[in-house]
Amino acid sequence: MKIRRLGMPRSEVSGEKEPGVARMNCRLRKLMVLVLLTGLALTYGYALDMVNTQALTPHAPIKIDGNEAFTLENGVTRGSGTDADPYFIEGWEITGREFGVIIENTDAHFVIRNCRISGKDLEGIRFTNVENGRIEESELEWNIAAIVLEKSLSCTIYGNTLVMNGPHISLSESFDNKITDNIVGDCFGCPCIQLSRSAGNLLYRNQFRNDIFRGACPFDSGANHWDGGYPIGGNFWQEYEGKDEYSGPNQDQPGADGIGDTPFAIPGGANLDRYPLMTPL
Repeated sequence: MKIRRLGMPRSEVSGEKEPGVARMNCRLRKLMVLVLLTGLALTYGYALDMVNTQALTPHAPIKIDGNEAFTLENGVTRGSGTDADPYFIEGWEITGREFGVIIENTDAHFVIRNCRISGKDLEGIRFTNVENGRIEESELEWNIAAIVLEKSLSCTIYGNTLVMNGPHISLSESFDNKITDNIVGDCFGCPCIQLSRSAGNLLYRNQFRNDIFRGACPFDSGANHWDGGYPIGGNFWQEYEGKDEYSGPNQDQPGADGIGDTPFAIPGGANLDRYPLMTPL
């Protein structure tokens, strides 16, 4: 799905060329939008949810292609790549503008933890043909795309804060991944989270807190699971308008249980969050 960028020059829509002054005005409009959205994000308290970045160390963008590229030079701080002792890439604030972390063609176990990645012209984090990767307790903001999984499986995205990206999470031809306990704020364009040609992925206990724009507007054209069953529940959706008057697996027993009585439909196919959460966790 094509994402329209904020502040798009008229020439990109009509095909007409604009003079240099008009292009400069367009850049100024983009800057003004960014300043406005930053203020709104702070107003709604996103900054309170972000990871503690005081102890982070600057590091150049990281690109790993193959298991043998998990090295100290590529940001690995410890580990041997096994299930019991995974490689760790942690404690970094990734500098530069192009991308943050790209990992390709690996099946070693690894964890990206407590990193901050912002302002990238491409992806903050991208996995391509990756198995056994994990992204946790990291902060990604103001990236063209925050987290992208392509042809990847058995990976985990846990406990991250994602704000003002577009989209936040994107899966393509990826299977049996787990996405839980993330704080997902506003994003540029729609959808904020998208799954295409992917199946068997599990998403629950995420907070889709879209206060400024119209909502998370997820998209899923595959066969995936948007809740952890009852009583674990599904996800919190800012735009969910259902009531909580009943409880139980079928939501037909008297008494509220913190779970919406009606499912939240996921556009793009027949997927449902059967047990949407009424309040953020």
